[in-house]
Amino acid sequence: MKLVNLKPNEFDELVKGEPDNTYCQSSYWAKYKSEYDSLYIGYANDNNVYSALALILLEKGSLLNKGTAYCPNGFLINYYDTELLSNFTKEIKKLLKKHNINKLVITPFVKYETTRGNNDLLIKRMQELGYTKTSDRVLYTNEVILPEVEPSTIEDVVLDTYVVETDEQRKLLFKDSQEYSRLYNALKDNIDFITCEINLTKTKANLNAYINETPHYIEIHKDDYEYDDKIIERQEITKQIQALLDFVNTISNPILSTTAFVGFNSRVIQLFVDKKEEYARFNSTAFIKYKTMQTLLDLQCKNFDSYISTEKSSKTPLIGEFSLNI
Repeated sequence: MKLVNLKPNEFDELVKGEPDNTYCQSSYWAKYKSEYDSLYIGYANDNNVYSALALILLEKGSLLNKGTAYCPNGFLINYYDTELLSNFTKEIKKLLKKHNINKLVITPFVKYETTRGNNDLLIKRMQELGYTKTSDRVLYTNEVILPEVEPSTIEDVVLDTYVVETDEQRKLLFKDSQEYSRLYNALKDNIDFITCEINLTKTKANLNAYINETPHYIEIHKDDYEYDDKIIERQEITKQIQALLDFVNTISNPILSTTAFVGFNSRVIQLFVDKKEEYARFNSTAFIKYKTMQTLLDLQCKNFDSYISTEKSSKTPLIGEFSLNI
C-alpha cells in the first residue's frame, strides 16, 4: 500500500463513491479554504484500489514554528480496521513531516452511538495509535416543518424571503460580506443562500399611510367618550411609526438575515444563520425561521443537518475531535 497524491478532480470522483462523504471532504471545501495549502491523498494497493482518502489542509509554519494540518470531517476510511488505520496514520505522519507539520487535527464524521453500542472501543484504539481526543462533537438533524400559524412581525413592515439566484441579488448579498462571495465561488453548485429582507417600497408606503391617516383618525374620534385615551394612544403609536420610518429611510442594504445551506451527498447541511443586529428592532426571528423552512420545503428538503440545535432537532453525538502529534 502507498500514499498517492491525487488531482482535485480525481479525488472528487473517488469521494463520490464513499457513502459517508461530506462537503468538507471535497475540492469545493479546499477551494473555499484557499488560505491553506491542500493535499488530496489516496491510499492504494498495486492495483490502484483505494482503501482510504483524506483531504488535508496545511497551515504552514515558519523556520522556528512548525505548522498544523487539518483533516475536516476526518479520513474516508474504515476506522474499525485497526491495521488499516494504523498503517495509514504512519504514512500520513511521514508525509506531513516533509511539509514541516508537527500536528494533525481530525474531526471524524463517525457516530458515537452505533447498532453495536457506543464507540468507546474505537476511541481507545485511536488513542493507542497516538490520537488525543480534544473535544466532543454533536450533529443535529432537523425536520423541515412549518408551524400551524404563520408568525407575524411588526405591523406594516413587509418582509420577503427568497433563495439568492440572480446576479443582482448576489451583488447585494456579497456587498454585506466577502465571505458569502468566497463561499459561493467555492461551492457554487452546492450552496443556497436564503435571505430575509425588508421590502423597502411596501414598508415605506405602509408606514407613511399610517402617519398620514393620523389627523383623519383624530378628527373622526374627537367626539368619542374615550377621546383623550384614544388620541394619546394614536399619537404615541404615530411617534413610534415615524421613528421606524426614519430608520427605514437610512437602510442601504435591506437584508435582515442570511442562512447558508450546502447540499452534498443527498444531505442538506446548514452552515450558518447570520442575523443583522442593527435590525434587531424588527423582532423577526420567528418570521425568518418560518420563511426559511417554507423556502426549504419549496426546494424539496425534508430535513437538514446542523451543528447548532433547534427546538425540533434530534441529537447525534459524533466520536469527537482528535489531534495527532507528528
